[in-house]
Amino acid sequence: MSRHLAVTLSAAVLMSGCMNDSSLNVRADTAGAPASGDTGSETDATTADSATPPADPEWYRLDATLTLEEGLLLGSAVTLEFLDRDLHVLTDCGETRETLGVVASVETPDPSIFHWWQIALGDSAAACDGTDTLPSELFLGLGQLHPEVEAQLLSLGLDQVAGSLYGAYVMLDPDQAQLDAQDQLALAYGYAGTLEDLAGETTARSAAPLPDGDYAVSGVYLLPLGATD
Repeated sequence: MSRHLAVTLSAAVLMSGCMNDSSLNVRADTAGAPASGDTGSETDATTADSATPPADPEWYRLDATLTLEEGLLLGSAVTLEFLDRDLHVLTDCGETRETLGVVASVETPDPSIFHWWQIALGDSAAACDGTDTLPSELFLGLGQLHPEVEAQLLSLGLDQVAGSLYGAYVMLDPDQAQLDAQDQLALAYGYAGTLEDLAGETTARSAAPLPDGDYAVSGVYLLPLGATD
């Protein structure tokens, strides 16, 4: 792995409440909490105490659907799930955003990332405050399954199909958007696959382009809201 890859682990809080401080040997300071396992209880702050103000979102899970044909991204949508400090899902905040525009990059931050796209997101329709710090655009990539992500697949019941899956990568820092792709810091945060991949009926490719199909991108690690560096 190159110095530009980092897995979202630093200062991470496991969903079970334990701490996880493992990381690659360079940098992992945009922290993430593994999204597998116990996700905490779904919460509506008004159900516990009508006088208690709604909790602010501090973490979010980033999922997506990506349609590929001959290596081109023909369609995409991003699904967001927001959580509070205690990792309770904020049910009023979840939403799916269509993408307004996609720019494909010829270069990627690391050879293990096969495709790298700059994606502009549509406006938020979430019925809660605090999500406006989410970047209006982000970089998403697909490539080889990252070892740290693969290690989490056992708890998801996907360890037997790991050889069919791809890695999901993200870059959220707007200050890095002007950098050449090879100088951007990509974060390994999830996995991706088609229905056939998720069923273990395929063997993951080791180079671009990925096979045509509809890819479900699932976040294994949560991302911190409003923190990009």
